[in-house]
Amino acid sequence: MNPRERIERELLDMLGPRLRRFLPADGHENPAIWVGQTFGLVKSAVASGDTQAISLACELIEQDPKLPFGKLVKSDLARALKKQVSRVIASERRQVIAATAKLLNQDYAPRELEDYCKLIKKFPREEITLALADISPKNAKSVQLLSYLRDDA
Repeated sequence: MNPRERIERELLDMLGPRLRRFLPADGHENPAIWVGQTFGLVKSAVASGDTQAISLACELIEQDPKLPFGKLVKSDLARALKKQVSRVIASERRQVIAATAKLLNQDYAPRELEDYCKLIKKFPREEITLALADISPKNAKSVQLLSYLRDDA
């Protein structure tokens, strides 16, 4: 099994057969490029309002896999979701809020965290208020992002 096939299997195991629809027909053999192509297709589908793609994007954010160029993939998906925020259902919002809260509590703030915060800032205030209550940021960036989320709270 080559590296791209290994990553494909891991992603299918994690996200399920729904992901098959977004696998590039003639994808690149380089795993990093293939992942980018795959989630580029998911991002395009999210941007068009595809509910299955929105669900996959939220699940990917929640599971936070270690992907080649993962922070770029996850940031792109969060930005696409922000444009379709009205189509993100409550259970998907909870997934993204939980992932964001977990990252805000880490010793470092990964790049995608800023995009997650911009996304959840668009969610109903009452859904994020409780999740923000127990956050203890450990770095300056997380302190700044938490302050941004609490504005208007």
